[in-house]
Amino acid sequence: MRFNSLALGLTLASAALLSACGGGGGSGDNTDVRLLNASVGYANLDLSVNSTKVNSSVAYGSVGSYSSVSTGSTASLLLDSSNGSTLLSWTPTLAGNSKSTIIAFGAAGSVKQTLLQESEAAANANQSKLLVLNRASDAGSLDLYLTAEKNTDPMSRYSATASNIQSATNYLPLTSGKFRLTLTGNGLPDDVRLDIPSVTLDSTKVYTLVAVTSTSAVTTSSTTGGRLVDAILLEQQGAATSYKATTARARLINGLASVAAHNADGSASSDGTSVTASVNGVSLMSSSLAPAIGKYVTTAAGAYKLDLSINGTAVSYTMPTTTALAAGGDFSFLVSGTAAAPVVSLIADDNRLPTSGYTKVRLVNGVASTTASAGMLVDLAEVARNVLPGTSSTPFSLITNSNLGSRVMINLSTANPALTEKVGQPFYANGVYSAFVLGDPVLPYPIILRREDTSQ
Repeated sequence: MRFNSLALGLTLASAALLSACGGGGGSGDNTDVRLLNASVGYANLDLSVNSTKVNSSVAYGSVGSYSSVSTGSTASLLLDSSNGSTLLSWTPTLAGNSKSTIIAFGAAGSVKQTLLQESEAAANANQSKLLVLNRASDAGSLDLYLTAEKNTDPMSRYSATASNIQSATNYLPLTSGKFRLTLTGNGLPDDVRLDIPSVTLDSTKVYTLVAVTSTSAVTTSSTTGGRLVDAILLEQQGAATSYKATTARARLINGLASVAAHNADGSASSDGTSVTASVNGVSLMSSSLAPAIGKYVTTAAGAYKLDLSINGTAVSYTMPTTTALAAGGDFSFLVSGTAAAPVVSLIADDNRLPTSGYTKVRLVNGVASTTASAGMLVDLAEVARNVLPGTSSTPFSLITNSNLGSRVMINLSTANPALTEKVGQPFYANGVYSAFVLGDPVLPYPIILRREDTSQ
């Protein structure tokens, strides 16, 4: 089954469908309103309108029942059900004699809301309508694919049903039936962010699909993820169905140190550091010399099987302490040490976007040592300290000037000579960056700085 791209201008839907704020409606009408909890930061939420609680303890992925409220008194509060604290206050414009759903979304401490007016005309017989809301800010723009139910083909074989979904689509007219629903990175059909094997879109029905950052990436204790998404399918004036990510993303970093002499120019040699690896049968890297950072691939969450070959020979290694990949998370398998004694570490990657206007940076230490600690300064501000081999620093948020560029200094306790300072390094606002020091602890490879939020 192939669906042609609808080539829609995928911007915000019309104001008649979506609204985020307002000042109340006409004073003589009532309207029905309910709450959809799409906020992965809160297990349960309450909604209060005009000092009256209209929905209580709405669980994540669920929708409350309608309650009638006056369009002339719409002052609203979103509350944390666990302690009654106010998370958000606003005064929406509500149309009289209609039905609306307030969609709460966002992480803990940064919850937002969208008003969905549920007045779209029913689809024709044997058709459905689907509105897609992208509320997964960390994921960036998304593409939507609807293909045959439970098929396992790569999305590269199909045309996107809708592409470059930055915020919302219009209502998409579709043939009704059962489908496989897949969300990918924009223009990256193999970069699967959510894959639902079977979704039913009934004849004449109208639906809204709300994509949000996966729950694994936003829990209080989480330090991983940001790019994979969960989704909630809401039938107009009907029930909600929650779909959580069941996959993780993983990549391989080849930081093996060569035992060969350094190059003629004094730089570290890559001789004898070729790595080939796969996780759960999915290729991570093929015959790449150090230093090398592979692309993320999507794989099943849970226990993993990492197959590793060095210089064409399969090798055994000691399993990392973490033996499972959390659903919705991003992970790096770091191969360090030498070809004769490889070390595999598993690092949780926090690719969530920083607070608006800031840049998030971290340092990954992958040198062949157990004690050679590393640190990093950006414009003389310390952003990482005492980072041991096989680990990464906690991401640090800072304000930088991308036009002028920044000074980056990485200190490695065992390096001789000291590592060269980088001057004029651009760090763009709202970006996520990693610096990698890899290879020999005395003469490591040149520092790699990588922007994570724009790379696959």
